[in-house]
Amino acid sequence: PIPTMADRLAMLREQEAAAKARAAAAEAAERAEVGRLMETLTPQQVIHILGEFQRLAIRVPEVARALLAENQQLALALQHAQFLAGITEEPPVPTEPEVTERARNVREKLWGTSTAPAPPHPTALGAPRPEQMAQPGMMVMQPPVVALVPIGSTAPQMMGATAGFMQPPPPATPPP
Repeated sequence: PIPTMADRLAMLREQEAAAKARAAAAEAAERAEVGRLMETLTPQQVIHILGEFQRLAIRVPEVARALLAENQQLALALQHAQFLAGITEEPPVPTEPEVTERARNVREKLWGTSTAPAPPHPTALGAPRPEQMAQPGMMVMQPPVVALVPIGSTAPQMMGATAGFMQPPPPATPPP
């Protein structure tokens, strides 16, 4: 039998749907791999990473924004790090129940509560609002909430820290 135009269109739609399903599966696998890699880190290492990115975001916000915009895996890793450090309650990728329990335990140990701490208001940190960052054709992502990690602290100090959050950045020196 000779395929009709409707048969050809149906076949093209099926091929397109299959290609979309393969792309979605590949993206889900990448996201899961980023999550699994972050889960191999200790809470101290996770907090250290968040603190270093916070330092970068405060000192050179343009670079931090560009890194996140150009590397979605980095943004996902930082979001998952926030979950693992107890800053957020919901994981950005599916996780095992043991990982969720570990994150809850870290949250209770660090923050003294079973619920995540309230994130600071972004404009209080001098961060641009999402509509200020939007450009045509660019997806606006919520920046990671890393403002709760003490600047300059090392991870072991952080595990027992209860105060000293949000030290002001060093004064900028004008270029010569």
